[in-house]
Amino acid sequence: MCDNHGVKLIAALLTGLPILAIAAPSRGVYADVDRVMQTAQLQSALPSLTYAIVENGRLTHSRSFGFADLENRVPARRDGRYEIGSMTKQFTAACVMLLQQDGKLRLDDRLDVHLKNLPESWKPLTIRQCLAHTAGLKDHLVSFNITRTDPVKSEEIIKKVGAMPLDFTPGSAWSYSNTGYLLAAEVVEKVSNQKIEQFMTERLFKPLGMKSTSASRPDEVIPNRARPYAFDGKGYKNMPIISPTLAKGAGELVSTLDDLTIWANELMKPRVLKPESVATMQTAFVFNNGRKAEYGAGFFLHRDQGREIVEHGGNTAGMSSEIFTVPSKKLAMIVLTNGNGYAPAQTCRQALGVMDPTWNPLLRAEVDPQPRRMLELMVTFRKWGRGVYDMSPFSPALVSQMGTVRGLSLRQAFQALGKQVKSFRYLDGETYDGHEFRRYALNFGPVEVPMELRFDENGKLVSLDQIHGPVPIDRSRLKVSPTQTK
Repeated sequence: MCDNHGVKLIAALLTGLPILAIAAPSRGVYADVDRVMQTAQLQSALPSLTYAIVENGRLTHSRSFGFADLENRVPARRDGRYEIGSMTKQFTAACVMLLQQDGKLRLDDRLDVHLKNLPESWKPLTIRQCLAHTAGLKDHLVSFNITRTDPVKSEEIIKKVGAMPLDFTPGSAWSYSNTGYLLAAEVVEKVSNQKIEQFMTERLFKPLGMKSTSASRPDEVIPNRARPYAFDGKGYKNMPIISPTLAKGAGELVSTLDDLTIWANELMKPRVLKPESVATMQTAFVFNNGRKAEYGAGFFLHRDQGREIVEHGGNTAGMSSEIFTVPSKKLAMIVLTNGNGYAPAQTCRQALGVMDPTWNPLLRAEVDPQPRRMLELMVTFRKWGRGVYDMSPFSPALVSQMGTVRGLSLRQAFQALGKQVKSFRYLDGETYDGHEFRRYALNFGPVEVPMELRFDENGKLVSLDQIHGPVPIDRSRLKVSPTQTK
């Protein structure tokens, strides 16, 4: 259920990992994509990875690597059911949109219009803010162990998290919080008088023909269910199946490539949802100051040289997933794995660059319009690597994130940058919504990692994200000499 867009910096390729299974070769560009996906599987020590490419409404290619069950050596298959973690959020958002289509609620309703016995500070929060991670809610997974398997009541979560102050004024900033989606699920149940899974099944899954999507029930036998694992550097460990009561609305579903292909097509050409409902889910939230978030309702929203990428991943205790769409190309990629801590969006971006090199940021080599700024930022990261936490180059929005769950991954990433980056080179950039987006390839020794840095109108760093999988350095293709860090 956790946000898999926390920064993941890789200093070197993993070595010595077991080759879990080798599939028969594909042909053409799909063979190149297969290599990208299987390399990611092995580098990230994933027991299995299964993926599909959907083009113009058709599943044109799918492959499965590794084992869905290590103990019984069950190969991964296209019909394997995997926990999809936070990809669940777009289904919860879709349920809200269906109720809005029915005229039973509005996205901008306050929570207290539909829910009673809320903490006082939560009453004015809107459903839209909860779906966009802009409500200021602390993430309940900080207080409730993600590996907890016994049932937990929503009232218990609300009572515990509700006693904590909001992280910021609602609508003024962005911070990933599973709690907002638990509350959205509560609204769906209250308004529909049905459990969230029942509502999803009757209004989404059955009409669309998604026969293998359901809540991840730990105690029940679910045919073709993949087992969750974690790799600790020495070997694989069994991980618990996510509890739907803890992950309610935020990360409770299991699904398959075929079902998610149906869902990808619903998003591109809606039949159950209205087109305007999908458009709303994939429209950036507008902050109180008029700026835009890179998030809608259940979707991250990115740009690449003016072109849109709409995606969302999911991480549970032992699985990682992704749905990655490029609207202009009518293309979707779906990735399901049974290993934790992996960010499939970065691999999808890498695969997209294989299918269409114009999307590969590593093939770009523009002139950095502000080279000194990046040098100064790397000096700051060097300080972080030595335990000196200088925040002067960071925007107020980024500084405010440091105390959140996402802030922990950022702090760790900044320290890793300071200790491990050897050099960097500028790739390209663009400006929109008053912010500068600059992409650099960071050299970690044996690999380059493309990163996107976002700066506000004052030149302060707003965000830093890895956008592409690590790639072994091919110095023959470098058009611009990298800048050494000191």
